[in-house]
Amino acid sequence: MRFQQWFGVLLIAVGALALSNLWPISLPLATLFFSPESFLVIFGIVLFFFAWNRALELVLPALILIGIGIHALNVHFFHLWLDHWSIYAVIIGLAIILYGLFSSDGISVTWGAVLSLLAFLYEPLLSVLHRSAERFLSFWPLLLIAIGVFLLLKRASPSASGKRRRR
Repeated sequence: MRFQQWFGVLLIAVGALALSNLWPISLPLATLFFSPESFLVIFGIVLFFFAWNRALELVLPALILIGIGIHALNVHFFHLWLDHWSIYAVIIGLAIILYGLFSSDGISVTWGAVLSLLAFLYEPLLSVLHRSAERFLSFWPLLLIAIGVFLLLKRASPSASGKRRRR
């Protein structure tokens, strides 16, 4: 399909969304399909198929739009869905992984996996760092005293005192 045809599909989707907001439709799945969240998914899918044929660099934004749209749909319709900032990092990481698989770029796959893993491990990592900081803050005076005693008891080396040894 040409860009003009993809743009026509996009305009039809926007028009259907606007029309559904003006005239409420009482179909069972109308609230699902005619919502701004689903528009993100539709726009992402249209952009993905356009980018697949023409411009491979638009695949990554298309995948991110699809992921954010699916996440927004799930937050809106399933109230138990996790709505945390780390979900967006997971979405971006997964989009980078998929982009790397499409473009056969190993570095993109690696960075996407690292971003997704860090987003998944954010809370446990933060709690470990918090506990470590609490321990350090409770023992730092003892550490300063130990370093001071070490510096007092350390023998001065001949080069440090400024004197030369005679042979």
